[in-house]
Amino acid sequence: MRLGARPGAAVSGKTAAAVLGPLGQPAQLGHRDDHRRSGRHPLRERQRAEHSGLCAERPDRPERLRPDSPGRAQASRQAIAQLAATGVTDTAVRRFLHRDGHWVWLECVGRDLRGHEAIGGILVNSRDVSARVAAEQAREASIRALEESERNFRRLADHSTDLVRQYAPDGRLEYCSPNVRDLLGYSSEEMLSAGPFHLVYEDDRPALQQAFERRFHRRSELEKFEYRLRHKDGSLVWVETTFKAVYDPLTGKELAFNGTTRDIRQRKQAQLEVKAQLNRYRQLLDFTASLEQRTTRLELVQEVLHKCLFLTEYDYACAFDFSAGHLALLASAGTLPPALTTSLQDFQQLPFAEPVCTALRRREAYFIAPDAALLSPPEALPRAHWRSVCLLPIAQEGDLSVILVFGTDQDAAISQETRQLLPTVAARLSRALERSHHIEQLNTSREETLRALGLALEYRDYETKGHTDRVVDFTERLGRALGFGGDDLDALRWGAFLHDTGKVAIPDAILLKPGQLTPEEWAVIKRHPTIGYEMLHHIPSLPPITLEVVLYHQERWNGSGYPKGLSGSDIPLAARVFAVVDVYDALTSARPYKQAWTPAQAAEQLRREAGVLLDERVVQRFLDLLALEEGPLAPGAEDHHE
Repeated sequence: MRLGARPGAAVSGKTAAAVLGPLGQPAQLGHRDDHRRSGRHPLRERQRAEHSGLCAERPDRPERLRPDSPGRAQASRQAIAQLAATGVTDTAVRRFLHRDGHWVWLECVGRDLRGHEAIGGILVNSRDVSARVAAEQAREASIRALEESERNFRRLADHSTDLVRQYAPDGRLEYCSPNVRDLLGYSSEEMLSAGPFHLVYEDDRPALQQAFERRFHRRSELEKFEYRLRHKDGSLVWVETTFKAVYDPLTGKELAFNGTTRDIRQRKQAQLEVKAQLNRYRQLLDFTASLEQRTTRLELVQEVLHKCLFLTEYDYACAFDFSAGHLALLASAGTLPPALTTSLQDFQQLPFAEPVCTALRRREAYFIAPDAALLSPPEALPRAHWRSVCLLPIAQEGDLSVILVFGTDQDAAISQETRQLLPTVAARLSRALERSHHIEQLNTSREETLRALGLALEYRDYETKGHTDRVVDFTERLGRALGFGGDDLDALRWGAFLHDTGKVAIPDAILLKPGQLTPEEWAVIKRHPTIGYEMLHHIPSLPPITLEVVLYHQERWNGSGYPKGLSGSDIPLAARVFAVVDVYDALTSARPYKQAWTPAQAAEQLRREAGVLLDERVVQRFLDLLALEEGPLAPGAEDHHE
């Protein structure tokens, strides 16, 4: 813009750029106004309007600048005065009204070149800096908003019930809210001087450090963390921290990240209580199932003692058997104090207080607090042992059978849950003991019945008297040595009872014949395993192992036996076990046709038959068993047994 140029004076854009210097750009707006007269130059005004779309303004009308900017008109007058005095103006940024109504930011600089031969006027060089100004304004607004956000953050943090911390991008703690003293016992200043992980519990530190490293190196989002912080007094505080990054809205650069930490000790305690309660319910379910699996009196009592210690506040327990009319220590659980172990032997001699005796007579649980007397006259309190005691009488078919005693050396408060649980356990144990007793009676009856069937044959052949009991005893011991146990051992023993059941169908003329049997008679004898199996396999309570002994006890290792001619490991193990015992008893028993062999002679014969007629491994284990009971069995004289 050339102001006050002489008529006809002109300058090219290249020349103007060289003359203007500071801006280094040709004039974008052109306007000539003679300094000797006022008024607008219509041509220049149209040129300016057509070129830039700006509404033309007279230098003496600075109020045509943006009217909502107080002081800008005065600044324009000062610029003109400066131009008149020094010949040049400072670079200024002004807003001008565009023809279409919006405002444009121009950066302007003026120079008095009225004395210049080519220009002869005042030149004002302007350029559009609207984008730059808009960016600067946006940045300033962002900074103001950030500062306001920071002030709000500090106000909220200072009064928040949560611990608020702010970290620099490099992990340094820059701010810590004052309520850290309530949570961790430290001041804000102490927290700022410590490292970011200084108070994190050692076991929780690695995971939190790895998350921070991922955050800084990969710009990944931090998850919500639950971890423990070390209080100034040394205790651990469960907290939950949520991190949120703070970004520059213009550049997207991370400026800081804030951490809000909440005390979750009550939540953790509630979770632990819920977990403990669930575990308690699970243990109760397992308890019920485990009682169903226990069969003997001792197993049932031991299971109850161990489970109840886990489910209650007590530390040790013992059970006294009262089935014989006097107390006898049956079982114990937990770590009993040595001094207490000795006194348990004289438990029945203790002079219990009348309320205790009354509860026992009524078959009711009796809980004794640390400050209550157990004996009469009252013992000195506090007791050295059994600070808190529970006496739990167990009835069996109405009679006192067992007394369970639970105790602790601690002044522990016994919960209402325990007071409800133990009487329930007592009732459950009472039913289980009754069931166990009935099962024991049934097993005894079955055992005697099976033994009676085995003995029935001995009454037909008196020469075999005692054979059943002997083979049952040897079979049970050999089976146990070979790994039979539980129900399998019972089944093996029952097979020994019933192995010759089929001989009831053999005529006396054949069964009791003192001389040698004919081939036809021998064929009848060889049918007794099959007959015995047919008689017994319809009994549902007899397990497969029992029936295997009955059917296959005459099979031989080399396949020469009967009834099916099985060989080797195809013969069931139970039958192989009994075969060794049966042969040994036959050798060592007197018969009308032979004398009894000595154990040494029988052992030598078993060695000869091992791997041929009998299982070699079973024979060796049987001989080991005999050696333990009777000493080494030296080979005896040759015997002509057939």
